[in-house]
Amino acid sequence: MERKRLVIAITVGLALILLYSWGIRLLDQKYGWNQPQQQSTSGQANPPSQPATGPSTRATATTTQASGPTIAAAPPTGAQVVPATQQAASATLGSGTLNDGTYALQLRTQPVGAGIDVVTLNRFYKAARSDDLYTFENALPRRLDAAPLVSRAITVNGTTYDLNAVQWGLEDEAKDHTRATYAAELVDGNRRLLKLTKSYRIFKRSDANEGYEIRVDFGFENLTDKPLTIRTAFNGSTLPPGETNRAGDRQFVAGYQVDTSTIDVGVHAVEELKPDKDNGQINLTNDSKNRPAVWAGTESNYFGAVVLPLPMTGGSGKADYISKIVAQGVNIDSTVPTNERQAFVTFETSDIKIAPSATVTLPMSVFLGPKWRKVLDTAYYNQYPREYRLMLIIRSGMCAICTWDWLVGLIVWLLTGIHFLFRDWGLAIIGLVAIVRLLLHPITRQSQISMSKMSKLGPEMERLKKKYGDDKEALNKAMIDFHKQQGLRPYLGCLPMFLQMPIWIALYGVLQTTFELRQAPFLWGFTWIKDLSQPDYLIKFSHSIPLLFGFQMDGFNLLPVFLAVVMFIQSQFMPKPVAATKEQIQQQRMMQWLSPAMFLLFFYNLPSGLNLYIFTSTAVGIIESKIVRDHLKAREEAEKAGRVLVETKPTRGSKRGRNDQPDEPPRGGLAGWLAQRWGKLLQHAENVRQEQERRGKKKA
Repeated sequence: MERKRLVIAITVGLALILLYSWGIRLLDQKYGWNQPQQQSTSGQANPPSQPATGPSTRATATTTQASGPTIAAAPPTGAQVVPATQQAASATLGSGTLNDGTYALQLRTQPVGAGIDVVTLNRFYKAARSDDLYTFENALPRRLDAAPLVSRAITVNGTTYDLNAVQWGLEDEAKDHTRATYAAELVDGNRRLLKLTKSYRIFKRSDANEGYEIRVDFGFENLTDKPLTIRTAFNGSTLPPGETNRAGDRQFVAGYQVDTSTIDVGVHAVEELKPDKDNGQINLTNDSKNRPAVWAGTESNYFGAVVLPLPMTGGSGKADYISKIVAQGVNIDSTVPTNERQAFVTFETSDIKIAPSATVTLPMSVFLGPKWRKVLDTAYYNQYPREYRLMLIIRSGMCAICTWDWLVGLIVWLLTGIHFLFRDWGLAIIGLVAIVRLLLHPITRQSQISMSKMSKLGPEMERLKKKYGDDKEALNKAMIDFHKQQGLRPYLGCLPMFLQMPIWIALYGVLQTTFELRQAPFLWGFTWIKDLSQPDYLIKFSHSIPLLFGFQMDGFNLLPVFLAVVMFIQSQFMPKPVAATKEQIQQQRMMQWLSPAMFLLFFYNLPSGLNLYIFTSTAVGIIESKIVRDHLKAREEAEKAGRVLVETKPTRGSKRGRNDQPDEPPRGGLAGWLAQRWGKLLQHAENVRQEQERRGKKKA
């Protein structure tokens, strides 16, 4: 019967765990608990212009509406935007050669909208088990309006022209492949009104930006003898590829101006985009404190793409010409997996006046690189108005309360120092375990002593059970009082684990945001663990296998299985408090199986580096526990064997039941030998005195 109840209890426990996880997922989706720190949006974003159905060489025109540009069919006569006379072609800047010594990236442009087709970072791989270089900022398929840096629309004197499908002409391309310029024109019959240009420039690794920034200049030349008022809309960046299959690893990010020299970062995860809310948009223009965005873009756990508007030339000389920044979702339906959802950022300028025959240029600095401390901690990226190092730490989920900056920084510092010695990040994690276990050893030792004492209180527990019978409330109260009298602290048994919980959470954050740990193998690549920031994947499945309550299985991970095994072994070796009732006995048996199963379920898809830490810590804890127990056992045996018994007549103190000399464990070495000899001499002197006193009384 007890075995049947145990099986039922384990089944119910697992069901509750699954229901809990499922409920948390629903709450995450409803309240955004699984998202990084967020800034509230201010105002409603207007939907962007809808794309044309196919490529075109001419733009359509319409009158600007109050709610934003709406593209309609062009009138039969009037001004139109046409490509320049140059050929519409792609341009390739930089280098896509692995570890190129001159350039850090390769940029390929597209003539449609004069946007970016793809960016390749030639120092990094797409995945640990892949030879493909890392690419991002891809133009989204079947969306002419969703390529990075595409010009979407131009408004001139109140009339808006759709630029989504316009083929721009490649006006100039530098021979060293560092610069390319596109052009298009707004014409009215044979009369030229406005020339549009867009130039891209990349930099070398030797530059202060280390080659991870590009310069994009939007040029507007007034070809008439009258002033023009223009307003333009263009894209920012698209979402980078997801690094994991877990939610919250891709965000929209913006830097908001606190004062003239300080930036505060706000982020929104892609999961916040809802098709039935705000047209699938998030307004990034201002944060909840109405502070304006200085820059905005997208990021994943390890890479970022950020557009920073710079002071314009030929105008006010300030970078205050951006009026609206919007995050726009594409395939954000709930049926689309999180890691497959796509979105991009759009910018819209305020009205800009251009004098006759004058030119205005809107310069942009675009960061396209890794969120690597080695890069973002440099003076160039760490000063206003960039301060991109604020993107390094992502706080996500309800556990964000334990992701303290100082703790994350301390763990990164310790890991970096240990890695300097062993040149392996897995060994650095094991070294971190050694440091933490050493610091917690006094608490662990006290925990073992307390648990050992509690395991020997069987007779007293039986007496209490017989005394109180079925009165569970009185029995529990009596047990608590007894524990207090004996100086026992049952909570010490779980205290070492609870003290390590913030470290586990912070380490999870470190693994998710520390670029050095991306694709870092364990033991220099001689094990199956090729990426400590990902599950260990002994076997990687081609397709995910959906499980109950939203869980999925992407492969067979061996390390979580090892973790569950050592958790079970630990439960067998740990001293257990005496169970006073049958329910407590069943609870103890249930926890021996439920705890390993729970860890296996929750940690199965988590990074192998985190599982390696917990596995090593648990294994070391088992060894540490055995050493402490053996020490306690040896001490008890020594106390029993070390007592010196001398047959004498009982003294007055012993008759009263008083033991004047408390038992102490014998000390070893010379000090212990001297103490024993001194004790024997004192005892002999006491015996002689008692014998003389007895003889004196007899003579009298």
